[in-house]
Formats: sequence, structure tokens, C-alpha cells
Amino acid sequence: MELLSLKWAKPRVTNEDISVLEIHVEAMAAAASKKNLRKFFENDLEFHRHCWKLSGNKYLEQSLENLVPALFAFVLNGNSESVREDVAKQHLQIISALKSAYEPEFTAIIRDILSSFAIRAVSSLAERPSSSDGMRK
Repeated sequence: MELLSLKWAKPRVTNEDISVLEIHVEAMAAAASKKNLRKFFENDLEFHRHCWKLSGNKYLEQSLENLVPALFAFVLNGNSESVREDVAKQHLQIISALKSAYEPEFTAIIRDILSSFAIRAVSSLAERPSSSDGMRK
């Protein structure tokens, strides 16, 4: 769904939107360097919310709003390893694609980035011992 929102956002994005997205990436990177999970999460979510809004489809935006914040909170609460400057900077690739990539390259870039985020998040959770493992010891 997020890929779809970004595809619909691409023709609507303005220089002002790009500036807003870049500010969120800078704030995410600063929060990551300080290991401030809350600020990282807030700016990451605002980055994605801005993209969803640009899609121009309020139903898609609302659907993502219902799913993604809880998913982000689950991942960040489960493991702070995803709060890193390189993860924040990876969002710059989304901005670059919004500015200058064309199909089918645009879809490939966005799919790769979103997949990378998902794989990193799931991997970091899989590596974390569960609380039930700790209780058995």
C-alpha cells in the first residue's frame, strides 16, 4: 500500500514537499545519533505520513494510518537496532526517487527501499530473545 501511495504522490510532489521530507530525515538522523527512539519514531512516521497525504487519496492515507504507526511502535519497542543514522539516510533515496526517477525504475527503487526497511525490522526482532526465553532460564 505504501508503494501505491508513493506512486500516486510522485506527480503531485512539490519542492516544498521535498524540503519537508528532508527536514524529517535530518531530524531522524539527529535522533538516531542520540539514540532518541521517540524522536526517531515521530520523524520517521511524519515522513511517511507526508508521503501518504501526497497520494491525494484519503482512503489510502487512512488505511496506512491505521496500520503503520502500530507497526513502527512494535518494531521500535522490540529492538532499538533499527534506530540508526543509515536507516534515516536511506529515506533520502525515497526523496531522490520522488524527484527524478521514472517508471519502471521508480517502482523498483521504492520497492527495494521498503523491502529493506521491512527485512531489517523483522531481522532485528528475530535476533532479540523473547521474554519467555528469559523466564525459562
